[in-house]
Amino acid sequence: MHNTTVTEGDSPWNRRHGEGNFAKQWIPFGCTVDFMPKAEVVAAKPKFEPRANVGILVGYYLQAGGRWKGEYLIFDRERF
Repeated sequence: MHNTTVTEGDSPWNRRHGEGNFAKQWIPFGCTVDFMPKAEVVAAKPKFEPRANVGILVGYYLQAGGRWKGEYLIFDRERF
């Protein structure tokens, strides 16, 4: 996330993509997050169980060309 830091009014993110500075929420690597697992995992849970799982953020999933579409890389906490 170093390339999203604004220095002297501009950031490497803006210079690369030309869409303005990164305005999304910064979530630090290694923090605990609640996430929705895949649909088949949710469907296998009992009806009144919570749908979200607790996980650890390990990165941001980037598309070709370094574009970010709001997808995160998260490991289920049980893997640790």
